[in-house]
Amino acid sequence: VVVFQSDTEFWDKMQAEWEELARRNWLEDSEDQGPVPPTVTPVEKVYFFSTNNPYRDWPSAFAEGEEKAREGDLNAAVLLLEAAILQDPQDSEAWQVLGTTQAENENEQAAIVALQRCLELRPNNLPALMALAVSFTNSGVQREACDALSRWISHNPRYKHLVLDHRSPLRGSPATPRRGPRTSTPARAELQDVLLLFQDAALLNLECVDPDLQTGLGVLFNLSSDFNRAVEAFTAALSVRPQV
Repeated sequence: VVVFQSDTEFWDKMQAEWEELARRNWLEDSEDQGPVPPTVTPVEKVYFFSTNNPYRDWPSAFAEGEEKAREGDLNAAVLLLEAAILQDPQDSEAWQVLGTTQAENENEQAAIVALQRCLELRPNNLPALMALAVSFTNSGVQREACDALSRWISHNPRYKHLVLDHRSPLRGSPATPRRGPRTSTPARAELQDVLLLFQDAALLNLECVDPDLQTGLGVLFNLSSDFNRAVEAFTAALSVRPQV
């Protein structure tokens, strides 16, 4: 194994570039958001890459990172995937796999930032949206979790027609995130709008189970404090996809 020496100047440059990207793309509205209540876990806006990464110039970093993730060697997988992104920052798939790997490694903050970057590059990435909703929920950022699920169903070819069916001049589109002060829980009407969409979608799958839809339902029932139904939904998802 070739181990590269640390290049402080290189890493400082990369970190400065990502911080500037965050300021341009993710923080421009932060002054309008107001203070984050103490019950809400602050969400990082910048992805902090590991220093002294021995795989920094590895030629097959992404493929080997995926393999390490499948094998359960999550720390090595993260280093390889970070190296792949440093080689190609526009690789949305690498950002997605990095996000899901960080989530599996119980680093939800890093997972959220990586998945958000993936979605900036590919907004209709359904697995990334679902993973983001789960990571937001695990971090206690519930309004953002609800918004991610709203985006998931509005981009899903199987269910997006339901969004049009639910629109009305008074209610607006439930798939449109609502702006306002950040709180620990989504507004009741917003949560119910999205939950109704997912329940209607479930009615389209009476003879089969869509594990992604059931995962989303589980998250929404959890946000609604309907924990028994949340368990039922997650159990249904696991019955089809045990590794969900």
